[in-house]
Amino acid sequence: MEALSAQLSSIVCGRCNTSLSELSKENNIIKYRCKCGRTSRIILNCIHCQKQFPILPYLIRKTNYCSQNCYWTGNNKKQLKTCQVCHKEFRIKSYLAKQGFGLYCSKKCWFSLFDEWKKKVKCRQCKKEFLVLRSVYKKNPGFCGKTCKDDFERDYVLKICQGCKQSFQIPRSDVSRGRGAFCTWECFKKYKGETSIEKLVRLELIRLNESFQQEARFGRFRADFFLPNKKIIIECDGDYWHRDEKSKERDKRKDALLKELGYKIIRINESEIRKNISNLDILIVSAYT
Repeated sequence: MEALSAQLSSIVCGRCNTSLSELSKENNIIKYRCKCGRTSRIILNCIHCQKQFPILPYLIRKTNYCSQNCYWTGNNKKQLKTCQVCHKEFRIKSYLAKQGFGLYCSKKCWFSLFDEWKKKVKCRQCKKEFLVLRSVYKKNPGFCGKTCKDDFERDYVLKICQGCKQSFQIPRSDVSRGRGAFCTWECFKKYKGETSIEKLVRLELIRLNESFQQEARFGRFRADFFLPNKKIIIECDGDYWHRDEKSKERDKRKDALLKELGYKIIRINESEIRKNISNLDILIVSAYT
């Protein structure tokens, strides 16, 4: 009570310049007012810790707490319940118990009541067993979820990884978008050989009798093809690996460094390489001139 009175005495009215010292009691609620009657506080008891605290009249609620800590701890109370299936005791939050929950300790105990209505089925994709209602067993296609159903119905193609030389399956739709050269991202990062589009460019440069260096080093970057006689660099951009913003920003930093060194850059997309690789000599001549 002394701490409470000290807290109230520190509150001073801005109009009459007096502290909250006068007391009045109405309906078992203690009220503190200044002399002019404008600044007032009401003393309430915290529902959780039963501690008295001052509050403005318009802030009174059905449940009043002295602090946010009391609010959270007061609302997170748990009740002791007994499972109706395994008769094991467990705790549940009070607000959930008021809503009618707390009859079973887990989903396993709850589902055990319906075992006689269900049948175990093995998924055709992941081979895991799951329960399905007997009434809808004939309608169920045999998949535990939509992901397994889509994976099972998707058309797959057998490919060989260029890095680890192991076979793997990949959807045909991904192959049509330019994927399928590597089985994982780790294999792509470790791979130091040439890709399929780099092979097309290399064969075309050989046909044009152009002297070149493959995977030439320039600072912390590597160029796909470097023509030393003409100081031209050819970059082969795959449609899949150069589609995001990070790779585009990296290409800009790479081009800026190479231009500072005095080299001319030719960037060719994967679609252009596969369709019009014969136009490579025109690009080289236009960049050289």
